[in-house]
Amino acid sequence: MAVYAGAGAFLGFLLIPVVGALPGFMAGIYLHERLRLGRHGEAMAALRTTMRSGGSSVLAELFACLLIAGAWLGAVVWADGRPTAAMVVPGARGTARPATTAPLTADG
Repeated sequence: MAVYAGAGAFLGFLLIPVVGALPGFMAGIYLHERLRLGRHGEAMAALRTTMRSGGSSVLAELFACLLIAGAWLGAVVWADGRPTAAMVVPGARGTARPATTAPLTADG
């Protein structure tokens, strides 16, 4: 069931950024229970029971992980090709030079 719930949350997060993880998580649980039990009513009852017994806490943790991963990915895409603090060393007279240049000398 965890695989279905996680896959549903991930797909929901991709299809509808950020908020799609919530219905995707529940859809994944529903799909697993529907395949296991075979009827809509029983699958809905199992989904309600799962969400009440601990699914909400699992959903909160998964949602936090997805937000962190999304923020990281956004930072990677946004910073692509731009120099960061780790890539730049202070140069002569207060300027900045890329870290890949030759070492600084006394004459700058």
